Amino acid sequence: MTDGFTCRVPKGTVLVTFRDSLAGDSFFSCSPEDTEYFHQYVPEDIRKSPKFAGLSMVFRKKEIGDTLQKV
Repeated sequence: MTDGFTCRVPKGTVLVTFRDSLAGDSFFSCSPEDTEYFHQYVPEDIRKSPKFAGLSMVFRKKEIGDTLQKV
């Protein structure tokens, strides 16, 4: 299932990347380390769908150091 929604990621949320990005990549995919906690931010109709299997997020690499902080 692929769906989408907009939310503000709470300060202090640790995001884990799925793989190292390549030099030419503009974006990277990740998921919250504490997925159970983050599910409260997923809209109920998406979260309760029988096809819902988890979540991932996509960010621009240029957001690291500005919006996101590398840990």
